[in-house]
Amino acid sequence: MAWFELTETLLTAQSIQTKANPVLRWTAASAVLDADQKDSRIFAKRKIPGRIDGVVAVAMSIGASELQLADVSDHDGFLNRPIMVGV
Repeated sequence: MAWFELTETLLTAQSIQTKANPVLRWTAASAVLDADQKDSRIFAKRKIPGRIDGVVAVAMSIGASELQLADVSDHDGFLNRPIMVGV
């Protein structure tokens, strides 16, 4: 699921809430959706008179929060084979 669709699903289901914020409200009101060649919905920046950076940042952060992070608890490889620069 794309980050925009995930954000839309969570907002519609009222799984997440945002605090009242005039800048976020302004950027959300300026957002216009369009479809790309694959019929995926995207923010259409060329059709927007205002700024949408705030609402895009919210959607991207929600998408990033759903990523599966790699296990980085194994430090033996790094300690046994450190990266040496300029030696």
